[in-house]
Amino acid sequence: MSVDQMLILKRSRLPSMDAVIRTVALDKLVPMRVDLPKQSGFLPVMYDGKKTGFEYYFGPLDQQLKRFERFGDSQITTSIIGNNLELISSMTFLKALAALSGAAYYDPQGNKLAPPASVGGVLSYALAQIKKTSF
Repeated sequence: MSVDQMLILKRSRLPSMDAVIRTVALDKLVPMRVDLPKQSGFLPVMYDGKKTGFEYYFGPLDQQLKRFERFGDSQITTSIIGNNLELISSMTFLKALAALSGAAYYDPQGNKLAPPASVGGVLSYALAQIKKTSF
């Protein structure tokens, strides 16, 4: 299974990695310290004491997301190929980034957009459903 997820945000609102680490600590996620604007590729994390990770990319809006530029000029894309632990980790990371930056969330598999005010609820609900079937 391959799952891509995206945030649409203003580059100027991208939070520091320290702020992200503080936010995700409550959710048992410990990401490797990276420079978020420059990170490209695999991002190792620990979730609930287990090693995992996901692909992470930051850059300007691609053509697919230009229709959502009212929410920002940049995008963060995460991609997982493996298991639910990777999916939970990437969603938890995106939820923190969205809360800190005021980003919108886009699910390209379902072609669904959650505006900034809804992202926390949408991702919290999805995470709860995945955790029910995973643990």
